[in-house]
Amino acid sequence: MKHTKKYLGITFLFLCCLLGMPLFSQPLAQTDVPIERISRRQCSGTAMPYAYQQRKQSAPPAGYSPFYINHLGRHGARYLSSASKITPVLKILHNAKQQNMLTERGLEIDSFLTELSVQSENKWGKLTALGKEEQRNIARRMITNYPAVFDPIQGDSMTIFSISTSVHRCIESMESFTAELKSLNPSLIIHSESGTKFDSILRFFDCNAAYLVYKERGGWGKVYNPFVQQNTPVTQVQKALFVPGFAVPDNSLIDFSNKLFQIYAILPDMNIEFPMEDIFPIQDARRLWENSNLRQYLLKGPSTIGQGVPVDIAAPLLEDFLITAKQAIETDGICADIRFAHAETLIPFAALLGIPQASARIDNPQQVATSWQDFGIAPMAANIQWIFYRNASNETIVKVLLNEQEVFLPVTSDIQPYYRWDDLYTYYKRMVDALYQKDKIR
Repeated sequence: MKHTKKYLGITFLFLCCLLGMPLFSQPLAQTDVPIERISRRQCSGTAMPYAYQQRKQSAPPAGYSPFYINHLGRHGARYLSSASKITPVLKILHNAKQQNMLTERGLEIDSFLTELSVQSENKWGKLTALGKEEQRNIARRMITNYPAVFDPIQGDSMTIFSISTSVHRCIESMESFTAELKSLNPSLIIHSESGTKFDSILRFFDCNAAYLVYKERGGWGKVYNPFVQQNTPVTQVQKALFVPGFAVPDNSLIDFSNKLFQIYAILPDMNIEFPMEDIFPIQDARRLWENSNLRQYLLKGPSTIGQGVPVDIAAPLLEDFLITAKQAIETDGICADIRFAHAETLIPFAALLGIPQASARIDNPQQVATSWQDFGIAPMAANIQWIFYRNASNETIVKVLLNEQEVFLPVTSDIQPYYRWDDLYTYYKRMVDALYQKDKIR
């Protein structure tokens, strides 16, 4: 945050930290929903609007009070990021329409998507009204749940440092979040910045050479593509939209079905109601979600085929969490460090921390959906918070929240879900140092 070390590339996962986790009971924020119980809303995956679940939080040990929060947030609900999904879908629909080969339902879809495309001009990727509301609500709960963090101590000013990537939806998310904090506590002093200077810690997925090579031509495609070919249901899509006899190549129909579903999945973020349950029955919706979920896992998560690259690249962000926390502990008046970035930021970071539901390593692509579920890790406005507590003796402990729910970490502790700061710092500092050393950039 105040630290923007250039991070050039980490190529292997620090396996001893992620695989050598102690065995705990079930984490407090469990997300592995049985496939047959995954809801239509959850089938939206990372496009799912943020769904806060109020649960009782574990009381800290006697004598400890919260004083500082270290936060990473994904941007809130957004419009379609680009025309890359809607254009190829419309191309096939328009072609069928010219040949009078669309059903009545197909004509409805064609008309709706044509209008949606026009309405999306100048809005591609921008934050929606819902996205702003999501951020305001998270900020409000932060102050409500941890009021002591934002109370001045002995007249000191309470300072918040807030940064975001240069992407507009992240900037708007930051503005909505910090404006809500300020409205609830006008005495807060909030320093906000955005820009490419923070890319090394918030957009490492664009800075890391090894990752860019993996994303462009890594072996993940050899796993993903056959899975999608076999797992994509097309019968109902073809029956609902096209007149019998209209020939759509198999590959085109598979791509069409997946892209149309992804458009359908993001409509709630834009507050648009356009039912497609007849086109995507729940069983089909779950399979289409499995496709997107696997892609998220292979490109951003702890898959074995990635050899750690997609996760290791979050090391600079973890280092920044350690540096900013240490500074806040040693400096009176800093009550929060807040960052706003992307799913590509949060998913690797959650895995690097060893949060159980985010760090599962699975060899068989058929089994990914049962143990790693993107909607529980990185929905719109997803967040990770480190909440710091101390007692009269200035002993510091920490608990970590994923989407405002307590989680376990692979750090030894006799006060779970709280961890002694010295233990947590030592564990993650060794991890960061080992990752840097592997790439010989220190």
